[in-house]
Amino acid sequence: MNRLFNKVKLDGDCWEWIACKSIGGYGRILINGKARMAHRISYELLINKIPTGLTLNHECRNRACINPFHLFPMTLKDNILLGTSPSAIHAKQTHCKQGHKYSKSNTIIKKYGWRLCRTCNKNWGKKYYASLRQQ
Repeated sequence: MNRLFNKVKLDGDCWEWIACKSIGGYGRILINGKARMAHRISYELLINKIPTGLTLNHECRNRACINPFHLFPMTLKDNILLGTSPSAIHAKQTHCKQGHKYSKSNTIIKKYGWRLCRTCNKNWGKKYYASLRQQ
């Protein structure tokens, strides 16, 4: 436990990890020769075991923070959707680029979960086939 907390700088409410970090900015620590994520170790030491199938969300949005009171277990999908990745941004959109609402009747869900606006898709098809007829 001392090894873990010797590598922390208190920065406001966050406990900033100042040692080795992953490419994504998460703290890393070697335990029994295995690299582990520091925030997960901190949570398990001070709060509880992370429930199976859940991941930890940094409520403070600071990936280097290991303050267990900033960490909340949730599904990976929910954690991703709370973020700022392109997937999260797209999932939060309620309308397509042309302003059509993504309603149940106006949305096509593709094989890999991609959404298409049915109205825009229909309009594109009309233009495409009209251009073929002109050739």
